Amino acid sequence: MKLANQPKLSRHAQKMLAQVRQHFGKAETRNKGEKTYKRHKSNMSRIARHLVANGYQDARDLKLKTYRAIMDEAKEEGLSKSALESLHSTCRKLSAGIGKPTMIPRKSSDSGAMGTKDYYRTRNERVKPQHHTSWEARMALQAKIEAKDKAAGIAASMSYHSGVRKEESLASCEFLKKCSDGKLYTTVGVRQAGEYRQIGFQQMRYAFSGNRKDAAFERDYVKTMRTGQEYIVAIWTKNGKLRLIPVFDREQRATAIAAQQYIRDNKKLARELGSEVKVKSVITPGKTRNQGYDHLEYVLRCCGMTKKEAGFSLHADRTEFNLRMKAAGFSPEERILALGHNDLRKLANYGG
Repeated sequence: MKLANQPKLSRHAQKMLAQVRQHFGKAETRNKGEKTYKRHKSNMSRIARHLVANGYQDARDLKLKTYRAIMDEAKEEGLSKSALESLHSTCRKLSAGIGKPTMIPRKSSDSGAMGTKDYYRTRNERVKPQHHTSWEARMALQAKIEAKDKAAGIAASMSYHSGVRKEESLASCEFLKKCSDGKLYTTVGVRQAGEYRQIGFQQMRYAFSGNRKDAAFERDYVKTMRTGQEYIVAIWTKNGKLRLIPVFDREQRATAIAAQQYIRDNKKLARELGSEVKVKSVITPGKTRNQGYDHLEYVLRCCGMTKKEAGFSLHADRTEFNLRMKAAGFSPEERILALGHNDLRKLANYGG
């Protein structure tokens, strides 16, 4: 008999999932961030369901043939190669956690003998830049997103005009600039969106590096900032470090100012609601950062901005932005920093 509010996983599957998580935690889990671990958690649920469905009583009984069956099942369901790679990574960490670290191959080049090369992207597939199918298609989807949800529309517009990542698009909108006299100015803390106030070098150092004497901070930001050039400060970044993105057209500036105003309205609403949570994004006050991110993904899927439906995703905006920066005369060093990388070879992933 099915009980009200019964969990999606059966009791047996829940126990199996607990085992999988326990053994997964024993492995070396050097994850890049919260989103990576979120994928691991989803993969662990898939693994637990498969083990239960096939009569397993203990996660330690995982075998090579079981791994291959899990991967084949996911492939038949139509998971992308990047999703399959993520599932492979979870299985490999789990096998290490149960004391079988060499059971599952680490690299795709090692998998030929197993016949599992279809689970992995080739080098060419990895570095192939994701472009929009057309500018008109991207603008049509932008209009749909804005009509469905204002906050998601602002985030998607920030993605297109400034090349920020999906999570960054929810919060990156403030400006910073260096004048000819060497003084720094920012829009942070100014009541009117788009207006500037002077900021001391010490304040900037504190914001970017926690007031540490960081050689990378000096090299990547202060010395590379063009005089009179406006930069958007990207926060909620993948590596946790703030970075600067050059502003070089009116639409980009107008989008960031609109985002600033929306966030200021959110702050005002939060105060009226008595919220003690500090608002930094277009996410509706009362929702967590993860809830806001998930809602943005939901809106994008509803509007058809996926590689399966549109032929591109929000990530394609980063390629187009890099090419626009290149056309505007920004150097490879400036462009790679704006995109949030340090290795110039990464530009191949964004059109060169």
